[in-house]
Amino acid sequence: MTRISTQLLREGDVVAEVEVILHNGDHDWTPTVDLGSIRKLDSVRRALRAGDVRTAAKNARLYRRVKDDLAQEFAEPPQPDLKL
Repeated sequence: MTRISTQLLREGDVVAEVEVILHNGDHDWTPTVDLGSIRKLDSVRRALRAGDVRTAAKNARLYRRVKDDLAQEFAEPPQPDLKL
């Protein structure tokens, strides 16, 4: 059985919302992400790091974060590229 889920990626002040396919199986490591979805996530992340929002927008919905005087910056480190 498969289902669609949403993953969020953040690079700088851009947040990408990417739909991924999850596979449920009868083993302990479920759900697992579809290989095509992993490649899509990685390509969106690479495009955002390169500043190419047009390419990233082909596979994701993009949002720009707006810094608010009352908001605190996220302290999360950048995500590394997936190595296959």
